Amino acid sequence: MNWPINFKIVAKRTLHLVLAFSLIFSPTQISFAYTSELAPPEAAIDTPTTTLSDVTDQEVAEEETPISETEEFFEEGPLEELSIASTIEAEEVIRGGEPRELERYAFERAIASLQSDVATAVIAEDLSAENLRDLLNLDFEVGIAVLRGEIVLFTSGNDYEVSVNAPVLDLLEEASFISHTHPSTTGAHEPSEDDIYFAAEAPQEEYVVSTRGVYSYNNSGVLNGGIPSDYSEYIEKLYEAMLFDQESEQYDSVEARLLLNEFIYQQDLLNESEEGLAETFRRSGTMGPDPTLTVNDVTSLDNYPLAVLTGGSHASAVISPVTGNRLQIDYNFGGPGWAGLQYAGTGDYIPGATDLVFGLLGNIGGQSQVKLEVRDGSGNQDSVILTGVTVGGGLYKVPFTQFNSPTVDFNDIAFIQFIVDDYNSGNSGSLQVLINGFTPIVPPATYAQGSLSALPGSPTLGSGTSGGAATITQTQTSPRDFSFDFNLPADGDYAWSVIDFPSNQDLGTAPVLAVNGPSGKQMKVSFKDSAGLTANFMINLNGDKRNYTFDLTGDNIPAGFNTTQISEISMAVDRNYPGTSGTITVETSGLDYIPAVTGTAYNQGALTAL
Repeated sequence: MNWPINFKIVAKRTLHLVLAFSLIFSPTQISFAYTSELAPPEAAIDTPTTTLSDVTDQEVAEEETPISETEEFFEEGPLEELSIASTIEAEEVIRGGEPRELERYAFERAIASLQSDVATAVIAEDLSAENLRDLLNLDFEVGIAVLRGEIVLFTSGNDYEVSVNAPVLDLLEEASFISHTHPSTTGAHEPSEDDIYFAAEAPQEEYVVSTRGVYSYNNSGVLNGGIPSDYSEYIEKLYEAMLFDQESEQYDSVEARLLLNEFIYQQDLLNESEEGLAETFRRSGTMGPDPTLTVNDVTSLDNYPLAVLTGGSHASAVISPVTGNRLQIDYNFGGPGWAGLQYAGTGDYIPGATDLVFGLLGNIGGQSQVKLEVRDGSGNQDSVILTGVTVGGGLYKVPFTQFNSPTVDFNDIAFIQFIVDDYNSGNSGSLQVLINGFTPIVPPATYAQGSLSALPGSPTLGSGTSGGAATITQTQTSPRDFSFDFNLPADGDYAWSVIDFPSNQDLGTAPVLAVNGPSGKQMKVSFKDSAGLTANFMINLNGDKRNYTFDLTGDNIPAGFNTTQISEISMAVDRNYPGTSGTITVETSGLDYIPAVTGTAYNQGALTAL
């Protein structure tokens, strides 16, 4: 992998170290030895190997909890059941202006030296993917940097945060690689608003290590479309930075000792004063259920946002409707993992609101917690942790003031999502979310050709794409059957197939189509009337042909929608639902169809006598 020649990164102001570091000294002077040979990175986050079909009654234990009056809305639908080892052999740590030389620590000793109540720093021999997981299991943040070819681990002496002051900025200005952890105990994963605000300028990068993977970012925002990389790629970058330092003018063991000496000395001075109490990371708040709420308080979303599944592994989670305003997500990670039930819209779909009210019912493990995340149209995001999720259910009210970010625009929400992960919610379980006004999900039903709707007016087929790289190829084989292949290689690509009625038609209030698409994925289906009003639905694809019934009288139907004047039915695909490529097959009846006839070699004797 080719990396930029200059690994120099500007001050990491979000790695907010506090005051002085405690150090362990050894009188023995040890020489330095380096190598430019890097072993292959260790494998990254474990790939889940368990599917939903593997969930047993023992894995998702049932509980019997009485339903209170404020929880009775849940009665209708109960829950269904890399290690690159260096040859560096020494460590130097300096304190109080006097250099001291120490043994470089193996990781086991290094992590044992880190403390939450006292600022600490240690130089580690090496770092592996498993080591990163151990750091994430600590209940405080750890900074990870490369300084003059050394791996430096450090903490701030705060219970969970890292804070900023001038000595930290001076030290990190000399670092060629800067990162920090978001401990699994906090439920935080992505870079915080403060992380981004104080980060290095583009094109330089900094990193947050979390249980989901490693997020890269700079002051322009989260990079790679917000998709985390695996631990092995992160470690490879770290060792590339070390190697660059060692093979360039950046490497100077004497200079490194002097820098650490000055850093610790300045931290000691600050520790003796009341100054240096700088900014801190914004930590996600927590909210529990509110027994004073009723179902009438539940938020109604405007503009019918889509309800979609997100996460590191769609194959390990599914969503399905329970009632008109309640959805269920079933998950089984088989290791570190996460999944989200996301309500994704455009523009303001909580206009004038100052809070969000919803219900949660969960047969979940971990800490019995769920993460609520919001993101606006500009990519600003924040989250809170929802505690006390039980099988009995409860209503939650989250004021927007509970979110710490000063930049999230609650009048331009791109999505809200409820996230289950292995720490907060356990490796397997089920969660139901109650909220009003989202685009309904249509579940698959057993295929029955006789139940399919006959489309009047001999409608024709069309298709289209958006995005320079998107393609769609549509094939019709009869008045009943057609399919389309799609390929969406670039961000923002999407495609659609449309059944177009030459004149407006009455389809009744519950038309039925049969669709086959990738199992565990979703597709958007829309019905448009003569006035341009649109009724949208999401369908859960099943991997085989299934019937789907579309209720054109439900709460998601726009006021004035005319079921007797339908002008088209469209099926849209994008990179999120159902994915970057695939084939969708549709069956109905009544389509306009002119079969293609392929000619054969001329043979007069084979001609039909009329």
